[in-house]
Amino acid sequence: MFRLILIAFAVIFSNTVFSQGYDIKFQVKGLADTIVQLGYYFSDKQFIAQEAQVDSKGKFEFKGDESLPGGLYMVILPGNQAFDLLIGDDQQFSIESDATDFISKVKVKGDLENQLFYEYQQFMVPRMKRLTDLRKRTEAKQIPADSTEKAEKEIEKIIDDADKHWKMKVDAHKETFFASLLTAMNSDPSQGWDYINFSDERLLRTPILYKAMQRILARNVNDIKAPSVIMEDLNGFIRKSSANQEIYRYVLSYFLNFFATYTKTGLNEVFYQLANTYFLPDTVAWVPADEKKMIRDRAETWVSASVGKIAPDFTMQTIQGDSLTLSKVKAAYTLLFFWSPGCGHCAKAADHMQKFFDTTDDYDIAVVSLFTKESKADWETFLNEHGIKNLSYHVWDPKNESDYRNKYYMVSTPVMYLLDAQKKILTVRYGDEPIAELLNELSAQKEKFIKR
Repeated sequence: MFRLILIAFAVIFSNTVFSQGYDIKFQVKGLADTIVQLGYYFSDKQFIAQEAQVDSKGKFEFKGDESLPGGLYMVILPGNQAFDLLIGDDQQFSIESDATDFISKVKVKGDLENQLFYEYQQFMVPRMKRLTDLRKRTEAKQIPADSTEKAEKEIEKIIDDADKHWKMKVDAHKETFFASLLTAMNSDPSQGWDYINFSDERLLRTPILYKAMQRILARNVNDIKAPSVIMEDLNGFIRKSSANQEIYRYVLSYFLNFFATYTKTGLNEVFYQLANTYFLPDTVAWVPADEKKMIRDRAETWVSASVGKIAPDFTMQTIQGDSLTLSKVKAAYTLLFFWSPGCGHCAKAADHMQKFFDTTDDYDIAVVSLFTKESKADWETFLNEHGIKNLSYHVWDPKNESDYRNKYYMVSTPVMYLLDAQKKILTVRYGDEPIAELLNELSAQKEKFIKR
């Protein structure tokens, strides 16, 4: 939906390179007469930057007139094998190794970043193998009882040595990309965001920032926290990211796109706040005018269906062929139920509704059931199969003439809105389980909803 924002960001980022070019030479014993690829990380994905032909002696070269954007890259070998390398300021260097044991036999000339990177791996790899073996054998009780304590002490020592080693390396080479990456990989993310060097733009081409943002989203969206709580968490991360312009733009674009397309909770208010705080002010010059207009139009539309707002009015056709206008529905409370055929969650939500209304004839609640597809036959079949034909009103707008899809943030079904007598939105639920929870809450507060 907001793909243009990410495209604009990618163009900006791709231009932030130097001009001296790159020339990275390899000789890998055991590799011959094949094609290898140079790839790089960006967000949660990997991309191919270049291919190279390997000669009969295992020699190949990646070369270009413009320097590569710094980051974590990979050389992809035949047979789904690959090894990582760092691209920093020095991009004229060579690497020699053996395909049978690349890490332990690697030699780097002309680049401190990769020398440090492979020395660190040479220290860590055998220890991590030993740690994995000890843990596996201990958990499987394959270690004699009188040796368990010794194994546990060895596990503690390996972990302690690894922790001391990476911290020592970082302290000795604080200004390097290697230090930024190592700190981000080894620190405890529960302690905040200080472990990420937001001023180092090269972290864009690693999974680090993506994983950090995923942690924020998981702890907010999985529990469906209030928009104000989510924004507080997002704002803290965004403020940190402002240490580098390109990281800041990437972080903002990622969060905006996430809340523009996330279909499970429909947190349109978060999108609205992100848009108005970071994208739409006149002082924001990096967002093109046409994209600002697109974001503004979407934000203004979606906020109209937020909790506390009067539900956007509409007139739709009923299943009997009459017309129904929402604002003219007379009831102390109104439930808007958006659904579609072929949707298992919609079917479950409809079943929950039928059970609810089988025992609530005395509730002053009107139901406006909105069919979101175009086939009237599918509409009637669904109503007959799921027993909700006798609910208050069934309406549709197959050509979206009322623009309800935009006004009600209709990115997925089922969705239910609870409105008061003035049609103010009291709450919104997405999915069959949250809808069932809402119906249970209404049942538990029966005195509030019965007819007077």
